[in-house]
Amino acid sequence: MPSTTDRETTTHDFMADYEAVGILGRWTNGVVALYQRESDQEKDSTHKIVLKISKDADSSANIIHEAQIMRKLAGGCLNIVQFLGDDSFSPLRRIIFLEYCLPGDLYQYKQEIGKHGIIPEVFIWNAFIQISGALDYLHNGPAVPERRDQKHWIPIAHCDIKPKNILLCPGPHSGADLPDRSPILKLADFSRAREIPEGDTTAVCGTWLYIPPEKPNITPRGDVWVIGGIVHWLALNTPPVDHEEYVRIYENRESYRGDPARMYDNVARRDYPINLSRKGWVHKYKTTGWVDVLYQPIWSLCSMILPFELLRHGS
Repeated sequence: MPSTTDRETTTHDFMADYEAVGILGRWTNGVVALYQRESDQEKDSTHKIVLKISKDADSSANIIHEAQIMRKLAGGCLNIVQFLGDDSFSPLRRIIFLEYCLPGDLYQYKQEIGKHGIIPEVFIWNAFIQISGALDYLHNGPAVPERRDQKHWIPIAHCDIKPKNILLCPGPHSGADLPDRSPILKLADFSRAREIPEGDTTAVCGTWLYIPPEKPNITPRGDVWVIGGIVHWLALNTPPVDHEEYVRIYENRESYRGDPARMYDNVARRDYPINLSRKGWVHKYKTTGWVDVLYQPIWSLCSMILPFELLRHGS
């Protein structure tokens, strides 16, 4: 597969070698589509490329911004989705080429684990460490000492970290006879990411459930709060916010007649201290109905194999 370490993928390369597989999802300003190399007879995922495509001239500016951020990050961190290039289908439509991550995102993975009633603590720690590594790269730059000593790196805040923006790939021990014990997590979707010099802030923020408490004065530190929120969600099946009204609006979103981007603007928000004690959480915040999939202590799961293969082969 092409990479930014040799040469970036262009529309000409893509049109000559790849065929459409399907739509992976839709975003506010376009679609995310999967393409596969035409000559690949075994349907190997390593020969697939994801295209993020803008729908019009206005949304193309968003794609151009995301490409600029990802080009700065390209090739420097295993836990950031690989940027393969950007180009245009037409003067009005821009695209970004990205690596394809199988089997999906952290939200899907947790749903699959939840069918078995537990979230292994070993997986939660693994997720915490890997996402933290991605943030360290965003906020502080490459780990190479001679580059970190330079003062040119401007911290990047992701501004939209959430389970669906964390993708999973097979780890180094995966195989047909050995299910993967440790999937690789990759941070994705840098459409809202911003370079924020020390002392500055931004009002840009993403999904309501994972907006840092300091909104609207967001800094890279807000990304760190979100890591805690995701750990909380993995352990207790709920982020550390009072979100009953949010859920009510979400469940009735088909009847909403306003601007979808502003649907939750007037939703009251209360953030709770991150607390991984089920007893303390249920007693203090009365969220029993949301705490239905709990994490399992690591000492009782030392030999457990994570069901990573289930998303590929079904449960």
